[in-house]
Amino acid sequence: MGRPKKEKYEIEGRFLAEALLLAGSYSAAVKEKKQLQDLMTGTFEYTEDMAIQDLTGGGQQEGERVQTSNISNIPERVAILLADGYVEKQKYRMQREAQSRMNEYRKLCEQVEIVETAVNERMDDRTRAVFVQIYKEQRKKGQVVDECCHRLYRSQVERALSDAIDSIAEELAYREFIDSCEREEG
Repeated sequence: MGRPKKEKYEIEGRFLAEALLLAGSYSAAVKEKKQLQDLMTGTFEYTEDMAIQDLTGGGQQEGERVQTSNISNIPERVAILLADGYVEKQKYRMQREAQSRMNEYRKLCEQVEIVETAVNERMDDRTRAVFVQIYKEQRKKGQVVDECCHRLYRSQVERALSDAIDSIAEELAYREFIDSCEREEG
């Protein structure tokens, strides 16, 4: 006796394509969202040690000009920049950049919310577990099958991935429907 069959709806190809893109970029979107959030709230701390590593590990930061013309001695150059307020300037630059990326942050929030809503509300336990392992933890399908060899076959992992993409596509279609209803009312 297998799992009960879920009702299937015809999902437009554009939603499936967008769902596949959202799933593929989910892990990176979560990380980038967290970084932007940390920058905007000021919880990201740029320290003197980080500045030293940046300055000695590959040249100068974007927009930073050395006022000392012929200093080729790296420790001396780093000391001069640090004394000139390099850390504070970098913190200020990062906060300005975060503010300028507010629209990008909002878009990332929306993308992550769509995927997480689909994961939490539209996926069954097996589909959710496979999705998390493949798309969040960045594991390969073979690893998931090998680790779950007594519970899942390759075809079941493939089916769960397909169901996961369908769930995200359904969430996208639902949100578009709600948006169109709100536009008609307003």
